[in-house]
Amino acid sequence: MVRNYRNEKNTVKDNDHMKIMNLHDVFLTASMCRKYMDESPLEDDLLSFAISQRGRFERLWITFIFVVIEAWQSKYMSSAQNHVKNYVPADVTIINDLLKKAINDHSLDKMRDVRDYMCHRDKREYWNKGRIAVFGQLVCNDKIFRAFGDMFLNYFEKIRAKP
Repeated sequence: MVRNYRNEKNTVKDNDHMKIMNLHDVFLTASMCRKYMDESPLEDDLLSFAISQRGRFERLWITFIFVVIEAWQSKYMSSAQNHVKNYVPADVTIINDLLKKAINDHSLDKMRDVRDYMCHRDKREYWNKGRIAVFGQLVCNDKIFRAFGDMFLNYFEKIRAKP
């Protein structure tokens, strides 16, 4: 059942839910990029990969994952994160633990480099570190991506089941 938020009283809970819907929208864009990335051939050498269709889709995928992460960690989303935690606390813990690990091992810095490269070409050279920051990061990025996917799926299932 889809709730019609336009006809309901605008409450903090509803605002938090809509923040999660907004975040989910970006996640769906990342999911589309991941689909096209997976469907693209994998190149054998790093130079070919860096200029390949798969490499481009992987950079887009990481860009949108980073947008999700950046929003998730923002002050604006703190009440929404607490809202989700009421429904799926284990999923929120998994995400936050993965993000702490990604901060400590600098994987998050590499994701930011990719996002900056993809979105700020006015300040980046063609072979900027953001172009190649994807190298060796697939496992970490995939864990974070899947953790957000699980969280969204479980949260929406709980919301749908609630009367």
